[in-house]
Amino acid sequence: MRKASEPEPKWSLRSSAFTGCLAGLAVADLHHVDHVISNDIPDSIYTHVIGETIAAAAGGVILFGGVAAYRNWLRAKALDQEGSRENGRTISGNGADFTESARTAPASAKDISLHGPCSLHCGFR
Repeated sequence: MRKASEPEPKWSLRSSAFTGCLAGLAVADLHHVDHVISNDIPDSIYTHVIGETIAAAAGGVILFGGVAAYRNWLRAKALDQEGSRENGRTISGNGADFTESARTAPASAKDISLHGPCSLHCGFR
């Protein structure tokens, strides 16, 4: 359970891990197709294929899940620093994080989140 002051993570660990598993399976399949095309088929084909498939899927899960966790940690750290620096309320809108004074003042470099100026108008992260 999350504390009320903790920000909601933007990157889902579960969906990132699932996407990583699928990416690992795709890489393993392409590797196996390369074995077939180059006529370099190992003697223990089942052990080779199953072992590489499991290793690639696990590697994808670890890589994508780790990146998602790191991005969530960076976002929480940036929001904590911004909130403590401004001593104001943080408002989330259109994919960017602003302080309350940003409603009336034009956006400056300190109001732009880590994701750049594009996140201000289109929400792209």
